[in-house]
Amino acid sequence: MSFEKFNGRLGVIYTLQDENQLYANVSEGYEPPGITDLTSGGADPFTILDAQESLTFEVGSRGQKGIVSWDASIYHSEISNEFVDVGQSGFSGETTSTENARGNTLHKGVELGLDIQINKNILWRNIYNYNDFCFDNDPDRGDNKLPGIPQSIYASELKYSSNGRWYAGINLRHIANGAYVDYANTERTAGYELIGIIAGISINEAIDLFASAENLTDEKYISNVSTVSDLSMASSNSVFTPGQGRAFYVGVSTNF
Repeated sequence: MSFEKFNGRLGVIYTLQDENQLYANVSEGYEPPGITDLTSGGADPFTILDAQESLTFEVGSRGQKGIVSWDASIYHSEISNEFVDVGQSGFSGETTSTENARGNTLHKGVELGLDIQINKNILWRNIYNYNDFCFDNDPDRGDNKLPGIPQSIYASELKYSSNGRWYAGINLRHIANGAYVDYANTERTAGYELIGIIAGISINEAIDLFASAENLTDEKYISNVSTVSDLSMASSNSVFTPGQGRAFYVGVSTNF
């Protein structure tokens, strides 16, 4: 067992057999506002903002057993004066302003990475994030969810590599629940699923070729939103950024 303490963080790491680890930590965060937070599109006057502070608790495990390796954690973060981006009055989808949340906010979630080495050439890699970000009894927004953040994200890739000479793989990105658009939680984007393929080959020690195809099914989806206070009250609803359709890329990289 070992203890770590640095920069406002206290952690405990317990090493099990075969170097597998259990860990827990408590950390404090302090973030003063930056220039983009203090200004609205770079315009005067400056917005008066308090620094954002946080207290985070985390427990998790990392290690490897046979063909399986993992890194998993659960966290709970309590934040005061969180910076939140809100569309300005007369919002046109182009400019936002930053303000401090009036009450505390909570960031809770799960982060999981899982790799399975099926054989010496085939690796199946998985990443899952669950995000539960919300206000905590805010005087204006109650316990509403924070917008702009999908609740559940899963990414997976199955990849074949041949002795470093060439590789090919297929990947998946699955959003089960899209992000809320506004702090009033009046509208939420739909989930979506993207499938792609990748391939590459090493011509020699200096030249590599690679190619990829993304969104093979030409899924129609919203990739990003510009958060507003209440979409039902906004003068414009042009807050949605459409996702990229089916696309193909090829490239070359060189080493000197």
